[in-house]
Amino acid sequence: MVVDHIGIACHNTDELVKLYSGVLKGRIGESKVYEDMGCVSTFINFYNAKLEILEPCNNNSVISSYLDKKGIGLHHISFKVDNIESIYNSINTTGKEFLHEIKEVNEMSKMIKYTFMSPKFSNNILIELFEEKDVSTRGEL
Repeated sequence: MVVDHIGIACHNTDELVKLYSGVLKGRIGESKVYEDMGCVSTFINFYNAKLEILEPCNNNSVISSYLDKKGIGLHHISFKVDNIESIYNSINTTGKEFLHEIKEVNEMSKMIKYTFMSPKFSNNILIELFEEKDVSTRGEL
């Protein structure tokens, strides 16, 4: 398990991109719209760290709701894991430890499985767990 990235919620991605890529010399990475969550994700890459800047696309999005409750700042810490099902099953003893079951998405030649631990379970910090598999030559998981 390794820390993959830190998510930051904001109202204006451009302001944070100027700070992290201009002043702090990070490289602007991939930007992607997540329709299901109603947000835009933009990565800023550093030598050994990544930041994910999250901006809502609409007032009904998960990120918009988060910003209304908590304001701009740290949204989540994301851990890349080798076996998400094993971790999920070992932690999920009451059914309240996670915000949702493990979800799967296909992105290019990768299958990504992810879930978020409930902040009530993880000391008020939103923790993302994800597993990534290359499926370009091996077929489906």
